[in-house]
Amino acid sequence: MSNDEKKCNTDLDWDKPLQTRDGRHVRLLATDLVADSRPMVVAIRHSSGHRESVYTRTRDGKQYSTDRTARRSDIINVPPPVTKVYVNLYHRAEGHVSRGGVIIQGYGHSSLKSAESVACTCRQLRGERGLSWDFVQTIEVEV
Repeated sequence: MSNDEKKCNTDLDWDKPLQTRDGRHVRLLATDLVADSRPMVVAIRHSSGHRESVYTRTRDGKQYSTDRTARRSDIINVPPPVTKVYVNLYHRAEGHVSRGGVIIQGYGHSSLKSAESVACTCRQLRGERGLSWDFVQTIEVEV
């Protein structure tokens, strides 16, 4: 496929992993089928995962060239994974100055349980060692 043909739809890169809008795996089989509007040949895995069927699509991944509606079987690139981390927020106590008065813990935790465990430890240490921060809350952040 030429670079001009690949640029047809800036939202779809046929060189990257593909799926349908509803999440089924797609394999690109051919890009040069002699057809008026659907030269892309793809294998789409059935939702059961046990077999594939072969279909044609437009260069922008659509099932129908005249259809402006997003269909569940349209081809899209696999979205990047969303990673969720849990971050503890602390408030400076006893007159300490900080930007906005809130400190974000230096790293994210992969689980809520881990973040809450550290927050509990910090609460305990504050009482024992007189640390100058108070736990506010644990928040979930997508990175």
